[in-house]
Amino acid sequence: MALDTWRTLFRECLGGRGSQYCEEVVPLLVAVDQGVKPSLLWDVCTADTSGLLALLNQARAKGLLGSKLVLVELGLDVFIVNVPAVTRTLVNIIASTQTWLIDISGSVPKVATNENHQEFHTYLTSIIAQLNIGSTDAGMTDSSVGSLSTQNGDVNSPNSSTTTNTPQAPPPPPPSDTSVGEIKAVEVKLPEDLNLSTIFGCMLGYPHIYWWQGESGGNSLSGMPLKVFKLSAECAVDGSVVELYSFSIPEALEGDLRPGIEHWGNVTNARIEQAASFSNASFKCDSVLCLSVALHGSLPEAWNYASLARVSCPRDPNTQDTWSRLTNALVDRWHLPMINDQARNSGFKRAIEKAVTEGHHTVLDIGSGTGLLSLYAKKAGATEVYACEVDKFMCEMGKDILKLNDGTSNISILNKHSNNINIPQDIPQRVSLVVSETVDAGLLGEHILTTLQQAWHHHLLPPPSPPLLEAATSMTTTTLEIKATPVQEEVNGIQEKANDLKKIAKKIPEKASGATEVASIAQEKVSGSQEKAQKIPKKSTDIQKQRNTKNVKKEAKNIQEKANGIQERNASEVKKKNKNIRKRAKNIPAEISGVQNQFNVNQEKAYVVQERDTKADAVSCEPLQSSLNSDAVTGDASADKKLGNRSKHTHCEDDPNNAGNGTVSDIENGLPLATCGRVIPSKAEVFIALISCEYIAKQTRLIDNHFSYFKNKTVCVKLDEPYMSEKLSQVPGGFQLLSKWTRITTINFNSIDDILRHQQGDINGTLDIQCTESGTIDAIVLAFTLHLDDTECINTFPETLHTQWENAVYPVSHPTHLEASDRVAVNVECEGVMRLSVHESYLSSDTTGENNLYLQANALRFLNSNTFTSVFTSAAESIATKLGIDSKSKTATDSQCPLVICDTTPFPVAGLRLLSLRPHSRLYVEEEEVQRALVEVGVEAGLSEDLEEAVDVLFLWPTTGEGTLKDDFVKKILLYRLMLSEEGMVFPQEVDLVVGVVGSPTLTSMTRVDDANTCGARSRQEEKRRGLSNISGEGGRKDKKKGPEKPLPFSL
Repeated sequence: MALDTWRTLFRECLGGRGSQYCEEVVPLLVAVDQGVKPSLLWDVCTADTSGLLALLNQARAKGLLGSKLVLVELGLDVFIVNVPAVTRTLVNIIASTQTWLIDISGSVPKVATNENHQEFHTYLTSIIAQLNIGSTDAGMTDSSVGSLSTQNGDVNSPNSSTTTNTPQAPPPPPPSDTSVGEIKAVEVKLPEDLNLSTIFGCMLGYPHIYWWQGESGGNSLSGMPLKVFKLSAECAVDGSVVELYSFSIPEALEGDLRPGIEHWGNVTNARIEQAASFSNASFKCDSVLCLSVALHGSLPEAWNYASLARVSCPRDPNTQDTWSRLTNALVDRWHLPMINDQARNSGFKRAIEKAVTEGHHTVLDIGSGTGLLSLYAKKAGATEVYACEVDKFMCEMGKDILKLNDGTSNISILNKHSNNINIPQDIPQRVSLVVSETVDAGLLGEHILTTLQQAWHHHLLPPPSPPLLEAATSMTTTTLEIKATPVQEEVNGIQEKANDLKKIAKKIPEKASGATEVASIAQEKVSGSQEKAQKIPKKSTDIQKQRNTKNVKKEAKNIQEKANGIQERNASEVKKKNKNIRKRAKNIPAEISGVQNQFNVNQEKAYVVQERDTKADAVSCEPLQSSLNSDAVTGDASADKKLGNRSKHTHCEDDPNNAGNGTVSDIENGLPLATCGRVIPSKAEVFIALISCEYIAKQTRLIDNHFSYFKNKTVCVKLDEPYMSEKLSQVPGGFQLLSKWTRITTINFNSIDDILRHQQGDINGTLDIQCTESGTIDAIVLAFTLHLDDTECINTFPETLHTQWENAVYPVSHPTHLEASDRVAVNVECEGVMRLSVHESYLSSDTTGENNLYLQANALRFLNSNTFTSVFTSAAESIATKLGIDSKSKTATDSQCPLVICDTTPFPVAGLRLLSLRPHSRLYVEEEEVQRALVEVGVEAGLSEDLEEAVDVLFLWPTTGEGTLKDDFVKKILLYRLMLSEEGMVFPQEVDLVVGVVGSPTLTSMTRVDDANTCGARSRQEEKRRGLSNISGEGGRKDKKKGPEKPLPFSL
């Protein structure tokens, strides 16, 4: 048979790898030889010119091809060209009066100008000349190339009688005799800056070809509906239907270009009927929807088309598969569980409602996604709501959700990154509230710190500032002079001076109300507006009405004398006490928050100072360090001290009651809360613990290293991110806590200073954690409590069963066994992202990384499965037995017959075992990561895509990590079958597919949205209305009243 002869030629001339493309290429080669196609671009595999020439000439010698073919080298590409057919095609293009170039340089495709056409005429003429000079059988001389003309009825135009001013020339001769001449290689040279894609289209014989200017190619095709034309015919060589041509045009230009395409189709069909090896031509036209736009990077547009196709063909598996893949590519897998987290949604809803009630009526939702938080703000009564979402697909989905819930009237959707929001172009002015849940399992992995830093600087009203008191106090035995500076001078005052005066005001009993009253005047002047800053205590008001500027000091003196009489202290005692207070204030700056809050509470939001003798001594201040150490979860009093100074807050108090709401003094001065900015969530407490978990260990390190080639190596996973994430409450086999949850830091999102501390590494340090259980440390896990405000919070501890949150897992690649009561040092680093590791002094092996061997997680899971490794190793030993190889004594004869082994398993344990029994064999693997790992252990291996020889033993791995068949598994089986030697062996020899039906609340929450979980926001109804079914395959229809719309991707 002719096809068998071709297979032999392919194997001899192109090697094993080239032979796999024989059935694909041979019909196209025959089509070029018989003039059905002008040329063939060789792009199926890498092959040098000598190998291709040998293939073509041997095929010519056996009568399979004629001698009119030429191998054309055009830059780095190679064409197999039928010179008469290409000459005829290019002559017709030059002589045609019809448009054949489509300009896609701009935002909209259009027909190219005459100047563009004329420019390419020069290049095409040059190609014709170079081809006919290099070919002896083209039938055209060098002199005849200069005068070109069209053949009657074969011009790329529906009007074949069109005449031009182009000089006439004789048509190309008929195909030459197959027994004459030898196929040669010709190099065609063109300018380096030429658009070769357009030249290729001309040589391949397309009727219309894309062209673009410079680097702007393809811009107007992104998301553009295309019409695809395909011309196929039956080939007598192998009896298959071969697709000879496939090209596209923009759907918008179909009316202008279709007549020329139909004429081209008629001419090509006539050639097929005249060809010896082709018959039954078929010319079809289809609309390319999702595939074309997906190839141009426009996945949202591709998804819209796939959704419409899915509605029309709900039972088509290809449509369902395309839609599912596009949806998974567009929507992160964690999004639907997050939307289904009722505790999360209700907590944010209540926190937002409370903030709006307290006066925060302008809201910016950063990372809005489906827009639920924006919807909560709008329904709570916010006057202006801006939803910011950088992902175009999620932004469109959010618009649909808001429209369904009547939320578009007051909510502005911004499809851009929050860092790119400008005032007043995008939002008219700064907002008073930012809501954002750009947090992941590790809290900071979605760069919430950078996002909020930008928001505070550019989009939020200024945060509430602690009172800055600027006063000079002089205390003697006879006088007390208190001077309150204007508000303008106090704004940029020094915090330390404010602390001094507050301590003085606190320590002087309120029974001696003179000092306290005047200190309150100074504080009110700073915290309030300039008008209210002039208010003074009621007790001083009557005096001030009767005095003028000259008697201020006299009144102050009278007040002081009264205070001295009540306190029965002399001036020296007061001075001494003042000195001690200042000394204490200098040593304990953390008392700011306690002093401020308690002092303001005692004021009871009044405008005047009331004499309350009984409560004067009750004012107290506990150090901030003490409150942080009294953690109910861990009781570790040294944790915070080791992780940096936490007393440096310049904008917001640590007390969540004050975070973002304005200070108490703001309330006392009558200021509206919305004059200050606020963030929801307000703060986060971060906790870590040590765990032992076999499930995590199996995918992060090699547990039982019994493989000889891994000797003295620590085999572990190399993560692309600082951590992985797992829902620990659901991992197979569970996990064991080896320590209590220990707090490592608290991040105040309403403090710019605290945000900077966690970006700049100020909290970096080492933390000692005491083990409470014995076991092997497999990982450090992180959980956090996200405080939305002073009452609402979200916990991510794995013991909290109702949460949908996963936990950040930091694998320990060098584990060690610890006993209860042992202490472990954990390195804590936070520079925008949290990084955790066990201090190397506590690990049982070398941690320098020099002996580390890094593998992918799927390879480690495979190696840690005794079932898989033993089965494949046994298969390798069975092959050795069949081939007569004794694993204990290998004869010299064996080494003279090396095997070609291809092992596609996650790690080639079978290939390595067979290689150890026959050392001179050659091993091939599929993945470059596996190839690099083998090099590190001293084993040379090639890549399967570079195979050039027949395979003797093939080990296949058919499934993905999720347990489904690999997408290209069937295709690879067909390719590997062509590459097998006559006695080649394949393992496994068959695969059983088992299908089951399960019910799972977890899978339900990951694949569809339940409106009962969204706190009143409707989404499931929109999913059904737009024809989006859940994963079970439920059908749908278009809304007849509104017509077809883009469906909502609320189901994975």
